[in-house]
Amino acid sequence: MKNFLIFLLLIATCSTTRAAINIKNLAQVYNITITEQDLEDRIIVLAAMNQVSPESFAPYKSKLLQDMIKEEVFLHQAKKFKIKIEQPEIDEVINFTETSRNLPKGTIADLISKHADMERSFKAQIAKNNIVQGYIAPKIFVTDAEIEKQSGSTKKTILASIASIEVSGDNIDAKKTLLENIETKVSNCSDFEKYAQQNNLEEILYINNKIDDLNEALRNFVTNANVGQVTNLLQIDETHFQMLMLCEKMLVDNGKKTKNEIREDIYNKKLEDAINNYYLTLARKANITVYKP
Repeated sequence: MKNFLIFLLLIATCSTTRAAINIKNLAQVYNITITEQDLEDRIIVLAAMNQVSPESFAPYKSKLLQDMIKEEVFLHQAKKFKIKIEQPEIDEVINFTETSRNLPKGTIADLISKHADMERSFKAQIAKNNIVQGYIAPKIFVTDAEIEKQSGSTKKTILASIASIEVSGDNIDAKKTLLENIETKVSNCSDFEKYAQQNNLEEILYINNKIDDLNEALRNFVTNANVGQVTNLLQIDETHFQMLMLCEKMLVDNGKKTKNEIREDIYNKKLEDAINNYYLTLARKANITVYKP
């Protein structure tokens, strides 16, 4: 009788746990299920890598889900081609990502330890790159006639205006708290500056530059952020902290393109179109189910 009661208790416990965890499935790609928790984990990781809040990715959930579906399709195709992805390749991509985003070494390894799905994303990047280099890129060619047709075209670049508040010195913890709360208090750079003045934070600095003249971390921020978006609290050194807001970004002319630049633009556009068409062909043949919200 005692054993029977224990058995009933275990069933009740398991049923309660399943109900509490009730994870929503968003998509099925072959035999891989992508859940709502997988998407939330992806957002947390991307926010940490871009040093912004997870809320800033809320408008892009649908696109991120499509990106995750694409990853599974390319991983499946890599398996068909018997493409092996070794740990040194993953480490190389991780190291490059940390360096290009100005992240402390070990940041991504720590994120992967908490959100294992991210390592699969890096594997998908490598799989896609191997497929592109081996099966798609060799078929892309640019003719002299195509280059001549675009002769005299102008280059475009992003002109960005960034506001920066730096804090240091006495009462640093209180100043850090003020900065960490800023996202809920302001929505534009005028408010950003007023907030700094009202709270006796250090003088605000404005950075006005073409994106090509910014360091890698700022280029990533400008490329991925919307106007009015702020970074997380950034640590410059042990006693200096900083927060940035993107005030403005606009596309401007940046001189005439050289022949090589025109060739590269045409090649990249052709390659992008070829990759998209290749994916669409795979997706049409794939077993993909996207569940309704």
